[in-house]
Amino acid sequence: MKIDEYKQNLEKIYSLSNLNLKKLLIFYLQTSTYTYLGPYSDFARELTDDIEELCILQRMQTIHPMVFTIDKNIRNHSDSVFGDMTKIPIDRLNNEEDIYQTALSIFSELLRRDNTYSVHREAKNKIHIVCRGNALLLASILKAKGIPSRVRVGFSKYHFKNKYDDQWNTEYFDMNQNKWIMVDSSGIGGDTIVPIDMINVPKDMFLTAAEAWLSIRNHTISDEIVIYDTGGYSGLKAACLELMNDFNSLMNNEKSFLFEPNFIHEYKNNQYVVKDFSEEELKELDDLAELMQDCDKNFEKLYSFYKNNSKFKVMLGISVWN
Repeated sequence: MKIDEYKQNLEKIYSLSNLNLKKLLIFYLQTSTYTYLGPYSDFARELTDDIEELCILQRMQTIHPMVFTIDKNIRNHSDSVFGDMTKIPIDRLNNEEDIYQTALSIFSELLRRDNTYSVHREAKNKIHIVCRGNALLLASILKAKGIPSRVRVGFSKYHFKNKYDDQWNTEYFDMNQNKWIMVDSSGIGGDTIVPIDMINVPKDMFLTAAEAWLSIRNHTISDEIVIYDTGGYSGLKAACLELMNDFNSLMNNEKSFLFEPNFIHEYKNNQYVVKDFSEEELKELDDLAELMQDCDKNFEKLYSFYKNNSKFKVMLGISVWN
Protein backbone atom coordinates (compact mmCIF):
# COMPACT_ATOMS: atom_id res chain seq x y z
CA MET A 1 0.00 0.00 0.00
CA LYS A 2 1.24 3.49 -0.83
CA ILE A 3 -0.38 5.13 2.17
CA ASP A 4 3.05 5.17 3.83
CA GLU A 5 4.53 7.12 0.91
CA TYR A 6 1.58 9.48 1.10
CA LYS A 7 2.26 10.09 4.80
CA GLN A 8 5.96 10.59 4.12
CA ASN A 9 5.16 13.22 1.49
CA LEU A 10 2.98 15.08 3.97
CA GLU A 11 5.60 14.83 6.72
CA LYS A 12 8.21 16.44 4.46
CA ILE A 13 5.92 19.38 3.86
CA TYR A 14 4.75 19.85 7.45
CA SER A 15 8.34 19.68 8.73
CA LEU A 16 9.56 22.53 6.50
CA SER A 17 11.26 25.33 8.44
CA ASN A 18 10.35 27.86 5.75
CA LEU A 19 6.90 28.82 6.98
CA ASN A 20 5.87 30.73 3.85
CA LEU A 21 6.76 27.77 1.62
CA LYS A 22 5.03 25.37 3.97
CA LYS A 23 1.84 27.44 3.93
CA LEU A 24 1.98 27.67 0.13
CA LEU A 25 2.45 23.93 -0.37
CA ILE A 26 -0.29 23.05 2.11
CA PHE A 27 -2.62 25.29 0.10
CA TYR A 28 -1.80 23.38 -3.08
CA LEU A 29 -2.38 20.07 -1.37
CA GLN A 30 -5.99 21.13 -0.91
CA THR A 31 -8.57 20.00 -3.42
CA SER A 32 -11.36 21.95 -5.02
CA THR A 33 -14.70 21.08 -6.58
CA TYR A 34 -12.67 20.28 -9.68
CA THR A 35 -9.72 18.31 -8.22
CA TYR A 36 -11.51 16.35 -5.48
CA LEU A 37 -11.37 12.62 -6.24
CA GLY A 38 -13.41 11.45 -3.26
CA PRO A 39 -13.85 7.66 -3.28
CA TYR A 40 -11.22 7.32 -6.02
CA SER A 41 -8.42 8.93 -3.97
CA ASP A 42 -7.09 5.58 -2.76
CA PHE A 43 -7.18 4.19 -6.31
CA ALA A 44 -5.23 7.22 -7.58
CA ARG A 45 -2.73 6.92 -4.74
CA GLU A 46 -1.88 3.37 -5.84
CA LEU A 47 -0.95 4.45 -9.37
CA THR A 48 2.73 4.63 -10.30
CA ASP A 49 4.81 7.37 -8.66
CA ASP A 50 7.03 7.78 -11.71
CA ILE A 51 5.83 11.03 -13.29
CA GLU A 52 6.59 9.99 -16.87
CA GLU A 53 4.90 6.61 -16.47
CA LEU A 54 1.94 8.29 -14.79
CA CYS A 55 1.56 10.77 -17.65
CA ILE A 56 1.84 8.10 -20.32
CA LEU A 57 -0.71 5.99 -18.46
CA GLN A 58 -3.09 8.94 -18.24
CA ARG A 59 -2.60 9.88 -21.89
CA MET A 60 -3.58 6.36 -22.91
CA GLN A 61 -6.97 6.91 -21.27
CA THR A 62 -7.85 9.93 -23.39
CA ILE A 63 -8.32 11.26 -26.91
CA HIS A 64 -7.96 14.97 -27.57
CA PRO A 65 -11.08 16.36 -29.32
CA MET A 66 -8.85 18.16 -31.84
CA VAL A 67 -8.23 14.73 -33.38
CA PHE A 68 -11.82 14.67 -34.61
CA THR A 69 -11.45 18.17 -36.08
CA ILE A 70 -8.24 17.40 -37.93
CA ASP A 71 -9.55 14.16 -39.41
CA LYS A 72 -13.30 14.23 -39.99
CA ASN A 73 -13.25 10.54 -40.93
CA ILE A 74 -11.20 9.24 -38.03
CA ARG A 75 -14.17 7.39 -36.58
CA ASN A 76 -13.99 5.19 -39.67
CA HIS A 77 -10.41 4.12 -38.90
CA SER A 78 -9.93 0.73 -37.24
CA ASP A 79 -6.13 1.02 -36.97
CA SER A 80 -5.50 4.54 -35.67
CA VAL A 81 -2.86 5.31 -33.04
CA PHE A 82 -5.73 5.34 -30.50
CA GLY A 83 -7.04 1.92 -31.50
CA ASP A 84 -10.20 0.91 -33.30
CA MET A 85 -12.12 4.17 -33.67
CA THR A 86 -15.02 2.43 -35.41
CA LYS A 87 -16.08 1.00 -32.05
CA ILE A 88 -16.68 4.41 -30.47
CA PRO A 89 -20.44 4.80 -29.89
CA ILE A 90 -21.98 6.99 -32.57
CA ASP A 91 -23.68 9.22 -29.99
CA ARG A 92 -20.49 9.95 -28.03
CA LEU A 93 -19.44 13.60 -28.18
CA ASN A 94 -16.15 14.53 -29.79
CA ASN A 95 -15.51 16.78 -26.79
CA GLU A 96 -16.79 15.18 -23.62
CA GLU A 97 -15.36 17.85 -21.36
CA ASP A 98 -18.64 19.68 -21.80
CA ILE A 99 -20.06 16.85 -19.65
CA TYR A 100 -17.14 15.79 -17.46
CA GLN A 101 -15.81 19.03 -15.99
CA THR A 102 -14.31 17.68 -12.76
CA ALA A 103 -11.53 15.19 -12.13
CA LEU A 104 -13.98 13.08 -10.14
CA SER A 105 -16.41 12.82 -13.05
CA ILE A 106 -13.59 12.08 -15.53
CA PHE A 107 -12.11 9.39 -13.32
CA SER A 108 -15.48 7.88 -12.51
CA GLU A 109 -16.50 7.68 -16.17
CA LEU A 110 -13.17 6.14 -17.18
CA LEU A 111 -13.54 3.40 -14.59
CA ARG A 112 -17.18 2.87 -15.50
CA ARG A 113 -16.16 2.18 -19.07
CA ASP A 114 -13.16 0.02 -18.15
CA ASN A 115 -12.01 -0.40 -14.56
CA THR A 116 -8.50 -1.61 -15.44
CA TYR A 117 -7.02 1.88 -16.10
CA SER A 118 -4.16 0.53 -18.21
CA VAL A 119 -2.20 1.58 -21.30
CA HIS A 120 -4.20 -1.03 -23.21
CA ARG A 121 -7.52 0.81 -22.93
CA GLU A 122 -9.58 0.42 -26.10
CA ALA A 123 -10.53 3.50 -28.10
CA LYS A 124 -14.21 2.93 -27.38
CA ASN A 125 -13.49 3.24 -23.64
CA LYS A 126 -11.31 6.34 -23.79
CA ILE A 127 -12.61 9.75 -22.79
CA HIS A 128 -12.43 12.79 -25.07
CA ILE A 129 -10.93 15.69 -23.11
CA VAL A 130 -8.72 18.66 -23.93
CA CYS A 131 -5.60 19.95 -22.16
CA ARG A 132 -7.64 21.35 -19.26
CA GLY A 133 -9.09 17.94 -18.42
CA ASN A 134 -5.68 16.32 -18.62
CA ALA A 135 -4.06 19.00 -16.44
CA LEU A 136 -6.91 18.73 -13.95
CA LEU A 137 -6.74 14.94 -13.78
CA LEU A 138 -2.97 14.85 -13.23
CA ALA A 139 -3.14 17.54 -10.54
CA SER A 140 -5.88 15.62 -8.71
CA ILE A 141 -3.88 12.37 -8.81
CA LEU A 142 -0.75 14.07 -7.51
CA LYS A 143 -2.70 15.78 -4.72
CA ALA A 144 -4.08 12.36 -3.75
CA LYS A 145 -0.47 11.20 -3.46
CA GLY A 146 0.41 14.08 -1.14
CA ILE A 147 2.26 16.08 -3.78
CA PRO A 148 1.44 19.81 -3.99
CA SER A 149 0.05 20.50 -7.46
CA ARG A 150 -1.73 23.21 -9.36
CA VAL A 151 -3.15 23.84 -12.82
CA ARG A 152 -1.52 26.61 -14.86
CA VAL A 153 -2.97 28.35 -17.88
CA GLY A 154 -1.09 30.25 -20.56
CA PHE A 155 0.11 29.82 -24.11
CA SER A 156 2.19 27.06 -25.64
CA LYS A 157 5.21 28.06 -27.70
CA TYR A 158 5.88 24.48 -28.75
CA HIS A 159 2.91 23.64 -30.98
CA PHE A 160 3.35 26.07 -33.88
CA LYS A 161 5.95 28.51 -35.16
CA ASN A 162 5.07 32.12 -34.28
CA LYS A 163 1.63 31.06 -33.01
CA TYR A 164 1.07 30.73 -29.28
CA ASP A 165 -2.14 28.82 -28.52
CA ASP A 166 -3.90 28.54 -25.18
CA GLN A 167 -2.66 25.67 -23.04
CA TRP A 168 -3.50 24.21 -19.62
CA ASN A 169 -0.64 22.35 -17.88
CA THR A 170 0.07 20.93 -14.44
CA GLU A 171 2.75 22.12 -12.04
CA TYR A 172 3.90 19.98 -9.13
CA PHE A 173 6.39 20.84 -6.42
CA ASP A 174 9.47 18.64 -6.39
CA MET A 175 10.70 18.52 -2.78
CA ASN A 176 14.13 17.23 -3.80
CA GLN A 177 14.75 20.04 -6.28
CA ASN A 178 12.82 22.58 -4.22
CA LYS A 179 10.99 23.97 -7.24
CA TRP A 180 7.84 23.73 -9.33
CA ILE A 181 8.02 21.54 -12.42
CA MET A 182 5.56 21.96 -15.29
CA VAL A 183 4.12 18.94 -17.08
CA ASP A 184 2.06 18.77 -20.25
CA SER A 185 0.20 15.51 -19.68
CA SER A 186 -1.92 15.99 -22.80
CA GLY A 187 1.19 15.60 -24.94
CA ILE A 188 2.70 12.46 -23.40
CA GLY A 189 2.58 9.46 -25.71
CA GLY A 190 -0.36 8.85 -28.01
CA ASP A 191 -0.57 11.18 -30.99
CA THR A 192 1.59 14.12 -29.88
CA ILE A 193 5.25 14.63 -30.78
CA VAL A 194 6.90 17.92 -29.80
CA PRO A 195 10.59 18.90 -29.54
CA ILE A 196 10.64 19.46 -25.77
CA ASP A 197 10.59 17.45 -22.56
CA MET A 198 6.88 17.20 -21.78
CA ILE A 199 7.45 16.15 -18.17
CA ASN A 200 9.63 19.20 -17.55
CA VAL A 201 8.36 21.93 -19.86
CA PRO A 202 11.06 24.63 -20.16
CA LYS A 203 10.01 28.02 -18.84
CA ASP A 204 10.88 29.66 -22.13
CA MET A 205 8.47 27.38 -24.00
CA PHE A 206 5.38 28.31 -21.99
CA LEU A 207 4.12 31.89 -21.95
CA THR A 208 2.12 32.44 -18.78
CA ALA A 209 -1.12 34.35 -19.15
CA ALA A 210 0.36 37.22 -17.11
CA GLU A 211 3.41 37.38 -19.38
CA ALA A 212 1.16 37.37 -22.45
CA TRP A 213 -1.03 40.17 -21.07
CA LEU A 214 1.89 42.39 -20.06
CA SER A 215 3.90 41.79 -23.23
CA ILE A 216 0.93 42.92 -25.32
CA ARG A 217 0.16 45.86 -23.07
CA ASN A 218 3.81 46.97 -23.06
CA HIS A 219 4.32 46.28 -26.77
CA THR A 220 7.28 44.01 -26.08
CA ILE A 221 6.13 41.06 -28.14
CA SER A 222 7.06 40.71 -31.80
CA ASP A 223 4.44 41.64 -34.38
CA GLU A 224 5.16 38.27 -36.00
CA ILE A 225 3.79 36.41 -32.96
CA VAL A 226 0.10 35.56 -32.87
CA ILE A 227 -1.42 34.88 -29.46
CA TYR A 228 -4.80 33.23 -29.67
CA ASP A 229 -7.23 30.95 -27.90
CA THR A 230 -9.39 28.20 -29.32
CA GLY A 231 -12.51 30.23 -28.57
CA GLY A 232 -11.66 32.53 -31.46
CA TYR A 233 -10.03 35.47 -29.69
CA SER A 234 -6.53 36.74 -30.30
CA GLY A 235 -4.22 39.34 -28.83
CA LEU A 236 -5.20 41.13 -25.65
CA LYS A 237 -8.66 39.56 -25.39
CA ALA A 238 -7.20 36.05 -25.64
CA ALA A 239 -4.63 36.99 -23.00
CA CYS A 240 -7.41 38.33 -20.78
CA LEU A 241 -9.39 35.10 -20.93
CA GLU A 242 -6.38 33.01 -19.99
CA LEU A 243 -5.37 35.52 -17.31
CA MET A 244 -8.74 34.89 -15.67
CA ASN A 245 -8.36 31.13 -16.06
CA ASP A 246 -4.85 31.11 -14.60
CA PHE A 247 -5.79 33.41 -11.73
CA ASN A 248 -8.71 31.22 -10.75
CA SER A 249 -6.58 28.08 -11.08
CA LEU A 250 -3.91 29.58 -8.81
CA MET A 251 -6.67 30.04 -6.26
CA ASN A 252 -7.60 26.33 -6.52
CA ASN A 253 -10.66 27.16 -8.59
CA GLU A 254 -9.87 25.38 -11.86
CA LYS A 255 -13.18 26.31 -13.44
CA SER A 256 -14.15 25.12 -16.89
CA PHE A 257 -13.56 27.56 -19.73
CA LEU A 258 -17.33 27.38 -20.24
CA PHE A 259 -17.51 29.79 -17.30
CA GLU A 260 -15.86 33.20 -17.45
CA PRO A 261 -16.01 36.27 -15.19
CA ASN A 262 -19.10 38.26 -16.03
CA PHE A 263 -17.35 41.63 -15.78
CA ILE A 264 -15.10 41.02 -18.80
CA HIS A 265 -18.10 40.57 -21.12
CA GLU A 266 -20.74 42.63 -22.83
CA TYR A 267 -23.90 41.55 -24.66
CA LYS A 268 -23.49 42.38 -28.31
CA ASN A 269 -25.23 41.10 -31.45
CA ASN A 270 -27.28 38.60 -29.44
CA GLN A 271 -24.25 37.04 -27.73
CA TYR A 272 -21.82 37.65 -24.91
CA VAL A 273 -18.37 38.71 -26.08
CA VAL A 274 -15.19 39.90 -24.38
CA LYS A 275 -15.57 43.65 -24.15
CA ASP A 276 -13.21 46.54 -24.77
CA PHE A 277 -11.87 47.61 -21.39
CA SER A 278 -11.78 51.06 -19.87
CA GLU A 279 -8.42 52.51 -18.80
CA GLU A 280 -9.35 51.86 -15.17
CA GLU A 281 -10.11 48.21 -15.92
CA LEU A 282 -6.91 47.82 -17.94
CA LYS A 283 -4.90 49.20 -15.02
CA GLU A 284 -6.57 46.79 -12.62
CA LEU A 285 -5.73 43.85 -14.90
CA ASP A 286 -2.18 45.17 -15.28
CA ASP A 287 -1.80 45.15 -11.49
CA LEU A 288 -3.14 41.61 -11.28
CA ALA A 289 -0.80 40.40 -14.04
CA GLU A 290 2.17 42.02 -12.29
CA LEU A 291 1.39 40.08 -9.12
CA MET A 292 0.97 36.86 -11.07
CA GLN A 293 4.44 37.28 -12.58
CA ASP A 294 5.75 35.88 -9.29
CA CYS A 295 2.70 34.04 -7.97
CA ASP A 296 4.56 32.35 -5.10
CA LYS A 297 6.19 35.48 -3.72
CA ASN A 298 2.94 37.41 -4.12
CA PHE A 299 0.62 34.61 -3.02
CA GLU A 300 -0.82 36.46 -0.02
CA LYS A 301 -1.57 39.54 -2.14
CA LEU A 302 -3.14 37.41 -4.86
CA TYR A 303 -5.23 35.53 -2.32
CA SER A 304 -6.41 38.80 -0.77
CA PHE A 305 -7.17 40.20 -4.23
CA TYR A 306 -9.25 37.12 -5.00
CA LYS A 307 -11.16 37.19 -1.72
CA ASN A 308 -11.89 40.89 -1.84
CA ASN A 309 -12.85 41.28 -5.50
CA SER A 310 -16.09 39.40 -6.03
CA LYS A 311 -16.31 40.32 -9.70
CA PHE A 312 -13.47 37.89 -10.44
CA LYS A 313 -15.58 35.07 -8.99
CA VAL A 314 -19.03 35.85 -10.45
CA MET A 315 -19.11 33.72 -13.59
CA LEU A 316 -21.04 33.98 -16.83
CA GLY A 317 -22.19 30.49 -17.73
CA ILE A 318 -23.70 29.00 -20.87
CA SER A 319 -27.15 28.56 -19.36
CA VAL A 320 -29.93 30.93 -20.41
CA TRP A 321 -30.49 31.59 -16.71
CA ASN A 322 -27.08 33.23 -16.29
